[in-house]
Amino acid sequence: MEIVGGARDFCGRICSVYAVDQKVDYWAALSLESFGVALLITNWIAGYIDGGVAKSRPFLVGIGVMLVATLLFFFSKNSYLIIFARALQGASEALVWVSGIAFLVSQVDEANLGVCMGYTTLGATVGELMGPIVGGYLYESLGHWAVFTVVEAVIAVDIGLRLLVKERDEDSASQQKQGMADAAKGLSEADALLGASSAVSHGTIDECNHSSSTDLEHGGEDNRSALSGIAKCEDADDVAALRVLGWNWLSSVLGAAMACVVRSALEATIPIYVLRHFGWTSSAGGGVMFALLLPMVGGPLVGKYTTLYGPRWFSTLSALACGVFMVTLGFLTGDDTTTRVLFVVNVGLIGLCISLATTTQTTAISAAAQRVAALRSRIRGSGVELRWELKMLTPGMMLSGLSTAWALGLFLGPACGHVFHFSTNTDWMHLCCFLGLLSTMTGVYCSFTWTTWR
Repeated sequence: MEIVGGARDFCGRICSVYAVDQKVDYWAALSLESFGVALLITNWIAGYIDGGVAKSRPFLVGIGVMLVATLLFFFSKNSYLIIFARALQGASEALVWVSGIAFLVSQVDEANLGVCMGYTTLGATVGELMGPIVGGYLYESLGHWAVFTVVEAVIAVDIGLRLLVKERDEDSASQQKQGMADAAKGLSEADALLGASSAVSHGTIDECNHSSSTDLEHGGEDNRSALSGIAKCEDADDVAALRVLGWNWLSSVLGAAMACVVRSALEATIPIYVLRHFGWTSSAGGGVMFALLLPMVGGPLVGKYTTLYGPRWFSTLSALACGVFMVTLGFLTGDDTTTRVLFVVNVGLIGLCISLATTTQTTAISAAAQRVAALRSRIRGSGVELRWELKMLTPGMMLSGLSTAWALGLFLGPACGHVFHFSTNTDWMHLCCFLGLLSTMTGVYCSFTWTTWR
């Protein structure tokens, strides 16, 4: 999975070098128009067709579309065709990301899920760091055909690695899980029946055991057993758990989107701001971006502890700290050496908060997809009819929230830079304060979700 994230961002960033030289507007080609729109639309399509996990076909289709889009991208001389190629890349991005994450979730148990998600985000970060550096060097030194060769080689390696991975036997795995679930259900029903009998003898009957005690006292009618009331109570508990899981999933998507918005906004504005205000070169601006992205290498460690303790306080603290550091960044407008050093350090701390939030929410969304599959299986087996909003909570649809959060960041992040302009120190402070307020509000909201992890 690491090569999935790295390949998609490497290819996207490295192709953008060629787009700029062909006089295609950078933002229209990369994010704000064709790529972002296609990504947002295809996200939900990918989530819908991936009704269960371990679906390899959407992944291979996405890689195939990416291959075609890259061919069209490099062979086209017309600006509209180049933008259309970027739209195809956005569509392939959604298919590859959603189905790739779904495959990973199906192959890894929850105890190791956080570490794997950390390596996935690490792979995507490596692609973002290497793309502009390697792509720019190859294009300036050897021309666009060298860039084309590297991109196609990365895609070919990605396809080859995916074909080498063997999927888990879904039938045997589902039968094993179903057997374990049935055994656990039988134990819980037996315990509940014993508890109901005890409640009858002591005169302490609660609401869930009321129907069971009635059957025990008066006998079952229409072939009903004493377990019928307990089964209904368990079904209601599963539906309630599914609803709570849906709200927790939504909070994680919003938290991930917030982190992506802040990150994209800084990626769009910092290189220009340091050039205008500090007079730094493009290389120095790239160094500041390196400080922003470098903390993502700690993703596997963050994922490990998120798996153990849950995402609630990690996401809350990271969002609140990000809000504080964003406001501080707005006041670092001096032109002395100390302010410049503090500016870079502050950007690194913001990158650390974004890394913590991104990996934490990615792990939470992936775990939610695993749990919703088990809940839906039990509810479907009991014959309970779900409302339409709960029917939408499929594993594939929940995993598409990751790409949706990233796509929203690509849209809204640069848009913040256009709204606030940041041409003066006052404008820069307003932009940072707005992003800080957004982070703080997200942190407060996250503190009320994922109250129970296991």
